[in-house]
Amino acid sequence: MQAPRVEGSGEQSTPPVYSKPDAPGPAPQEHRWNFISRSQPNRNGDGTAGWNQREWEEDKERLKEIQKRAEDAMLDMSETTLESIVSTVEALKTKLAQHKTQREQERKNYEEELERQKKEPRRYV
Repeated sequence: MQAPRVEGSGEQSTPPVYSKPDAPGPAPQEHRWNFISRSQPNRNGDGTAGWNQREWEEDKERLKEIQKRAEDAMLDMSETTLESIVSTVEALKTKLAQHKTQREQERKNYEEELERQKKEPRRYV
């Protein structure tokens, strides 16, 4: 039986981890993403399960750096999006002004033609 492939996981896919039904230990819990979670023993007695305080602080700092980079990236994307919207609105405003000028010229030409026809009506002989 083949393991299900996960879309977007790259070219190489790793098979899911399955536990043997007769394996000793705590019963695994299957999650909706097909991975198995096992409870880890509390090795340090402080809830860190093998992590020491220095590693914990390093990971917290690394996560803060990642968060800062993500915030900066989102800010840049927001600025770029707003600049794009403003330039699009300005282009549409210019186009609208050109169409308005063209419409006024066409109306003026039409009115002149009507006046000319009133002054010199066509005569059918």
